[in-house]
Amino acid sequence: MTIIPDPKRAAYAQGLRDLADFLEAQPEVPLPSYPRVGPLLWGDDEDKRAEVERIASLLGVTPRKEASQHLASRYFGPVVYEVVAITAEEMERHRALHSYRDNVQPEPPALAEEPADAELVEADAELVEADAEAAAEASVSPVSYDADEVVEGGGQHG
Repeated sequence: MTIIPDPKRAAYAQGLRDLADFLEAQPEVPLPSYPRVGPLLWGDDEDKRAEVERIASLLGVTPRKEASQHLASRYFGPVVYEVVAITAEEMERHRALHSYRDNVQPEPPALAEEPADAELVEADAELVEADAEAAAEASVSPVSYDADEVVEGGGQHG
């Protein structure tokens, strides 16, 4: 059997290598919580289940069933290559559950009618007033606005 190189596969593998190099060179970049890659499966339940079985064989792992999913996973350190077949019935349940998503909106949080600490509010007001006074004192060239033109420093430009 002759295997023909797939340019998409080569580009994908190179992208993963580039990502690994980048993450290694940039330790301040946060890592994903659950790094996972794998194909999306399409078709009826039997076709998807058969594809999971086929891929599990290629990965050298035993496929497993969890709830309404048939899956196979192979770990490479903390990174996992995983293929999942979700039954049509489960997908319908998921769609039904999320069909109400935009119809249910939480109430905005109520605003307190009275400040919890009136002294703190008063102190904040004094700070704001002091900042405004300091800004006014630092201002060298006051600007006011006329109906059609800007007047700077008390004189008109024309």
